[in-house]
Amino acid sequence: MFINTKFVKIEQMWQAIQYVGSGLTLAAFVVAVVAWVVKSKSEERERLIGSARESERADLVRDALEFFRVDTTGLTRAQQYQLALEQIRARAQRFRIVAIVVCTIAFLGVVVAIYAIVRSNASSTSASAAGAQDEKKPLTLFASIWKVQLDTKSSIVAQKEFSAGSGRVSATALSELAEWVSNQLGLTTRSGATPTPVRLKVQIPADLTRERPIIQRIPEGKMDIMLWDVRGSVKSRMPLTWDALKDMQTPFQLEVRIPGSETTVIEATPGTPLAKEMELAPATVSIGVEKFAGPDAGITERVCNQLTANPLIKIVNPDMLEAVRKQIEADKEELRKHPMMQMSARSLGIDYMISGSVQAKTP
Repeated sequence: MFINTKFVKIEQMWQAIQYVGSGLTLAAFVVAVVAWVVKSKSEERERLIGSARESERADLVRDALEFFRVDTTGLTRAQQYQLALEQIRARAQRFRIVAIVVCTIAFLGVVVAIYAIVRSNASSTSASAAGAQDEKKPLTLFASIWKVQLDTKSSIVAQKEFSAGSGRVSATALSELAEWVSNQLGLTTRSGATPTPVRLKVQIPADLTRERPIIQRIPEGKMDIMLWDVRGSVKSRMPLTWDALKDMQTPFQLEVRIPGSETTVIEATPGTPLAKEMELAPATVSIGVEKFAGPDAGITERVCNQLTANPLIKIVNPDMLEAVRKQIEADKEELRKHPMMQMSARSLGIDYMISGSVQAKTP
């Protein structure tokens, strides 16, 4: 269920005010009790001095004046008695005022806490109502398939939007998405079916300046051919073109990628004709899935699970995808130092990338 973040923040604010108000009330109550106890003890001391015998009164007055640290030099006993009573009464009055003020603060804290509780409950109700409304909103699932070259998204293969139901992306929409991905990438073999074998026919003439090479997939379908250029100290990979082959004077490699089949590397030498046919072993296609944005929190995991139903697809989830990206970034310097590592390291990468989002359908 999607909850409006605005209501969540308001509810959290009122909960915080509730906690602060409750804590302030408790602290004020403790202070008020202490102040009232001190005030009561001061009044009790005043009564004891007033009702004590003359012989005992002198000791009580002396103790009181020592407590208040009052200079009694030159004062008569009657003056000391009067001074002690004044100090005790003043102290009792101070703590009485403190107790009243703190009780007032405690009362205000109670009012604030009660008000915050009421508003928090109201916000929760509003958030639930908003969530219920969001659950009824029709959703649209957007998805894009990206071609990946050298572990980087390069070009969009296809884009599509799906009617995704209300509140949560429906299982039907996910099934349609998976079927669409399989069809777009030529991975239509499902569990229980025998994969159609793919054959490769290769003809590379001796004189590449006069004749074009022929690399044919049987049956016809998607196929990417990359030329490995190993001239100089840097090893690079680029889409195959006849113009690029015309300049080759040293042995070269062609990397053939067909969805659902093992990647094949063909080695050729200018001046030496090459003609061969081969059957490619079935293999999975590695597809990275980026995190889908939108109100359906579990949509990314559900997309991954749905795509995994195709045995020709190997899914790399967002966490694994991020780990691969970090590892590739960390390996770049090592790959530059050792160019021959690029073939094995890159073959562990991603063939395609899928990104997308879930949005409320606009009227």
